[in-house]
Amino acid sequence: MSSTKNAFSAKEVQKQLGKKRYEPVWAMHKIRAVMGLRDDRYALEGGVEMDEGFFSTAVYGEVELKRGRGSQKKTCVVVMAESEDVPEDQQKKGRPAKRCGHFKLKVVRKTDASTLIGMAEEYMDANAEVTTDGLPAYNGLGAVVKKHKAQVTPAKEAHILLPWVHTAISNAKGIIRNVYRCVDEDFLENYLNEYCFKLNRRYFRCLMDRTLVASVHQKWNYLG
Repeated sequence: MSSTKNAFSAKEVQKQLGKKRYEPVWAMHKIRAVMGLRDDRYALEGGVEMDEGFFSTAVYGEVELKRGRGSQKKTCVVVMAESEDVPEDQQKKGRPAKRCGHFKLKVVRKTDASTLIGMAEEYMDANAEVTTDGLPAYNGLGAVVKKHKAQVTPAKEAHILLPWVHTAISNAKGIIRNVYRCVDEDFLENYLNEYCFKLNRRYFRCLMDRTLVASVHQKWNYLG
């Protein structure tokens, strides 16, 4: 988990470790949960992009599927990324005009104002300056952060306003597709935890050490 950008299914881990029983290997999801709990200790600071992404998740049984944002096959994820402007003399052609810092991806059941503003209050520093699209649910963000800039943007131009949020969504979807065509909604957060943990430590030489530290310092009864 700590030596590659890709994620592994429990079946693949079982194969790599040569274990006969699947259940103990499946329980290693706890490591991904610990990764998320470790990242939850740190609040996002400075300029922050915020948006939602919809990830494909499994649907069981015969269900009359809805279309669009309310589809049972889609699970909403709130994506937050530290983002600061790159000075003009340092900008490179074809590269975003902003540089990224730390990320958070959190599964949510609803995208109403209470949920989205609650996400910002829980995971951002009070002095953060947040940029979002024009979704009305973000209108109250100014009450929990220093500054909120909302801009109505056509869907085709959203990646320009929020470049790192959309990069994170695209990359996370690609990594999860390497594991399963679509994961169970109950376990999506665990895979996002692993993705963020490694992304936020992309300049670290040895993630194995950081994963061990996070694991042994976590009180396991918090995991449920």
